[in-house]
Amino acid sequence: MESIPNVGRRAARRSASLDRTETYEFARTGNVAAGFAPLAVASNCPRDVVESGLAHAGLLPYFTDIVVPDAILRPKPDPDVYLAAARACGAPPSACLGVEDSYCGILSASRAGLRILGVGANPRSEELALVDMWVPTFADTALLDWAGSREAVGETCARV
Repeated sequence: MESIPNVGRRAARRSASLDRTETYEFARTGNVAAGFAPLAVASNCPRDVVESGLAHAGLLPYFTDIVVPDAILRPKPDPDVYLAAARACGAPPSACLGVEDSYCGILSASRAGLRILGVGANPRSEELALVDMWVPTFADTALLDWAGSREAVGETCARV
């Protein structure tokens, strides 16, 4: 864990702490979403941490692109990683959905012009003010119902 920069430690701990039920529910939701449109990850973590965490959870196959900060792309809360992820999926940011569990990420997605799904327990009022929908977990029935009711629109729309 010492080689992971501070920006990636929270995500690395989160990835390592996913239990089987949570991973299954994310995979089920991800499977629905991946059938709907291309998926990309926009993360502040180093690429190897993102890829390792997704692979460990069995989720890597759902994502077509992984976008992380580099010499050109600024990290969240700047919008760069989300804008690059939308481009990688071939969609305008307004047709994308950012899935976030942190205020920094919510700000980034909002600044990029994405719609935002917040996920996690106990959201703060400033987070709720910026998201389109908030669910406590990926297993939330409202989210699963919404995802299952969407029609696939091909490659003109992305869910990031």
